[in-house]
Amino acid sequence: LDPTLAVENPKRHTNRKKGYALSLTEEQINRLIAISADSHGLKTHVIHEKGRLEALGSICGAAERLRVKNIHGHHDFFANEMRWSTQEAERTRDGLDINTMEMSLVEQIGLRAASDPAAMDLLRTWNGGKGFESGARRNLAASSGVILFTMPSTAPIDILSAGRAIQRAWLQASAMNLASHPISAAIFLGHHASSAAQPALTKEEKDEALNLFDQLKSLFALPKDEQPIFLLNISYSQKVSIRSLRLPLEAMVVEKK
Repeated sequence: LDPTLAVENPKRHTNRKKGYALSLTEEQINRLIAISADSHGLKTHVIHEKGRLEALGSICGAAERLRVKNIHGHHDFFANEMRWSTQEAERTRDGLDINTMEMSLVEQIGLRAASDPAAMDLLRTWNGGKGFESGARRNLAASSGVILFTMPSTAPIDILSAGRAIQRAWLQASAMNLASHPISAAIFLGHHASSAAQPALTKEEKDEALNLFDQLKSLFALPKDEQPIFLLNISYSQKVSIRSLRLPLEAMVVEKK
């Protein structure tokens, strides 16, 4: 790792605050692309045009709605990922602390209501849930740009190589004082719907996931030999209100004796 980026390791974090819709410079775009080069076939694609960002917001918003309304996705998000209090976040030091989501009080109340499986059953019956799309639409409309990372395949070694390159780009964004936020639900749902023998999606959900995946690839004009891996939103924004806690290194790495 470039020592000039290594110093960003303790600083790098997710910033979900709404951006200022300021454009990235050509130099910034080139630096974000260059830092990820030579990573076993990984390629980066950047969009920053207002119309394309708004189109991406629609895709990402629909993917978030689909993920939360799906029975398995709902349980994974609300029961496994969410940390509903400071005490819970400090105890687990993982997951998604609600305080890092930069929501208004009304939005937090709505999220807590949506965590009730019975409430989600009603939304499915009513074919509702459009409100889950608003956050992605709002954030992408205020974005400075989005980086899509692709690989020739989704084999484990390619995913590992992509992850290393994505981390370098994230550190580079941090070094340039740019806010970063992953927005990859459409990709993860698309791969699941494409490859799982028994997908955790209904027939209608699978069809929508594949349609959103195709829209994403079309928006970035991807050739058939490039597989979307990860989306990273980049923006100019205020500093976060609170940063996510993470497990210490010794809890993640086992020393071989």
